[in-house]
Amino acid sequence: MKKLALLILVVLLSLGAIAQDRGEKFVDFAGYSWFGNTKSKASNGQQYATSNVPSNIYYGLETSFGYFVAKRFLLGLGVGVGYSKVPDRQENSEWLFVKTSAIWLKPYLSYYVKLADKFYYKPEVGVAFEMGNSKYHETQYLTEKYPYKSLGFYVNYFALEYRVSQHFAIDATVGQLNRSQSKMDIGTSGTTVTTKQWHFDFNSCEVAAKIYF
Repeated sequence: MKKLALLILVVLLSLGAIAQDRGEKFVDFAGYSWFGNTKSKASNGQQYATSNVPSNIYYGLETSFGYFVAKRFLLGLGVGVGYSKVPDRQENSEWLFVKTSAIWLKPYLSYYVKLADKFYYKPEVGVAFEMGNSKYHETQYLTEKYPYKSLGFYVNYFALEYRVSQHFAIDATVGQLNRSQSKMDIGTSGTTVTTKQWHFDFNSCEVAAKIYF
């Protein structure tokens, strides 16, 4: 009976220490990447033709500051820069790409759940404001650069943290759900193109080094 009571007490104490304490702060430095490609197969009823599209490439760097506003709840603000290269079309057997450079600002909220000693599951929701330039090929030899702005929200549904020591941790995030709306100004004609997108992926990855203080 005493052993059972001791076991219950240990479990309750563990639950009480399920996440970091209110008032704890951190700064982190993260890098992310995302790759993907497309293979299409067309048929005219008798023969099949297969075409491979070059990979989409996305990568970036981000730093953020976070503060535990309550036990288990962390409020953060991230600032980052990124670059992407996405295949657009083929001309004379040569692939032309849309190349985009961007900066962004994203406030977010994370919820910490302790899975094991020093190991946490930390889903995250946030809002992202992004602005940058996209370079398009008008022809094979002529490119134009168009500015854009984007606003959206995202959910990191598979995010983990390992607390190496009192002041150092490593984060890993795989996959993301996001919804965004962007507006791009086309040339000097005053035309604005609005794009709305949903993304749900499993092949993006972000790794961060985090310093607590």
